[in-house]
Amino acid sequence: MPVQKVIKNGKVVGYKWGEKGKVYKKKEDAEKQGRAIKASQNNFNQTDHVIDLFAQIERAYERRTQNAERRTQIVRRFLIPCQVTI
Repeated sequence: MPVQKVIKNGKVVGYKWGEKGKVYKKKEDAEKQGRAIKASQNNFNQTDHVIDLFAQIERAYERRTQNAERRTQIVRRFLIPCQVTI
């Protein structure tokens, strides 16, 4: 994918690698970005899968909290009414 000019109001305002992404003032910086993208691609010409670790941790915590709440609801609904006095 070549470096593309970014034109606004008939003037070149910068350069970018590909159709999306950051606009650089210098063409060399856009080319450098392109080289970095190519270097990060795997054998299938795709970038490696990247996850947001903090989002994963938050989801796990939310699931844990929901599971704890669900266990509490089960105990309240089924076990507490069944208490037998001896």
